[in-house]
Amino acid sequence: MTAKSYWREGAIVWQLGWVRLRRRWWVILLVAALGALAVLLQHGWDDRVLHHIRVPDTAPNYKTVNWFAGRVSYWGDQMWSVPLALLLWACGAVFRSRRWRRLGWACLWAFLVGSVVVNVFRVPLGRARPSAGVPDGFYGPHLQSNYHGFPSGHSTTSFATAAAVISAAPLLSVPCTLYAATVGWSRMQLNRHHPIDVLTGAALGSVVGLCFGVALPGAGRWRRRVRRR
Repeated sequence: MTAKSYWREGAIVWQLGWVRLRRRWWVILLVAALGALAVLLQHGWDDRVLHHIRVPDTAPNYKTVNWFAGRVSYWGDQMWSVPLALLLWACGAVFRSRRWRRLGWACLWAFLVGSVVVNVFRVPLGRARPSAGVPDGFYGPHLQSNYHGFPSGHSTTSFATAAAVISAAPLLSVPCTLYAATVGWSRMQLNRHHPIDVLTGAALGSVVGLCFGVALPGAGRWRRRVRRR
């Protein structure tokens, strides 16, 4: 195949995935709205749950757990999604598998779109991170990272990548889902996000990832379900 053919495959995956995502824009808005409503109605519940999830600073293993969470968090955004997409695409190129090449493209598009989607909400809403040192809540449009708590960007992109892989390669579903969930936990352990931030990001990422994943050949039951709708 020529370089032009490879780029054409990427364009095809984009077109198919974007059509599916565009038809489900209301799902994205609904997930974000429900998450924001949960933040407004939680009355401190989010902080209490976060307190129980995190290993406390006084625990003997705190430094080890925090170090592990830091490594997972570092490798849980573009440092995982982009190399994984490139690896899948390279495997498809080497073994002449159109499915794996397109899966690489699907992971890349899911990551990029997920990154855009999460910033559409967290920049204008301006929810304070747990580590911001201010009362929890929405503070309106903010460019400062301390007010980009909702939704979690790492959770969105990690689950977007995982969902794209899962929909087309079910055998990889367990490790990809576990890793994405571990990334979400790491953001809470590092005191960067509340549980609602992580759950909302995971849901947003899953919607985006499935839309691109089901566009691939052999996407299985997810693809059949989308076609029926």
